Amino acid sequence: MPRTVVITPPAALLTPAEIREQLMLPASVSDGVLSRLVKVATQEVDGPDGWLGRALGAQVLEWRGDRFPACWGDGLRLLCQPIGAIVSVSYDDADGLAQTLDSADYEKHGDEIFARRGFSWPATSGRPEAVRVRYNAGQAAGDVPELIKHAIALRVGQLYRFAISDPTLKKEVVEGIGSTEWDLTGAGALVADEAIAALLKPYRVWVS
Repeated sequence: MPRTVVITPPAALLTPAEIREQLMLPASVSDGVLSRLVKVATQEVDGPDGWLGRALGAQVLEWRGDRFPACWGDGLRLLCQPIGAIVSVSYDDADGLAQTLDSADYEKHGDEIFARRGFSWPATSGRPEAVRVRYNAGQAAGDVPELIKHAIALRVGQLYRFAISDPTLKKEVVEGIGSTEWDLTGAGALVADEAIAALLKPYRVWVS
């Protein structure tokens, strides 16, 4: 079964300063904490294992499968659009030796690569992941839609507030300041989840 793996992960789509501003967090929240939460929130939606089914920030991915397409006219489909340039196409030949195709032997159309006219895909060893296509995907952070970045920021806020609160605490009173009552029904989290899903839904890629 083919799979796609991340070779070079994308840079962060949001800086700690942007998260603080958007979520109105105090300056005391460290850059390290926010950077880790941005990474976690992004991984939930980005790349081969993300909910969106697309690549967000610029990254390098690798498609791995057991063999090339059986017919000359069949394409090999790459996942996680937008798909950029092909870095390399390598394979294990019938003797099990690693080989790399010349870039003149194939061409990319959209999210698929095809053998060029006059060239036939070579035989492979038949071992798992004998064919490997490494390629660029995603886009610069500045080109990622603001709705997606806003959804990631909201998710960071969820993760942060869960980390600093005690979910078993009903009410906290601070003398001279006031009190805080926690929502134990989960209604607030549900509203946030629905907002995040609504922001992301227009960008989800459904893979058939």
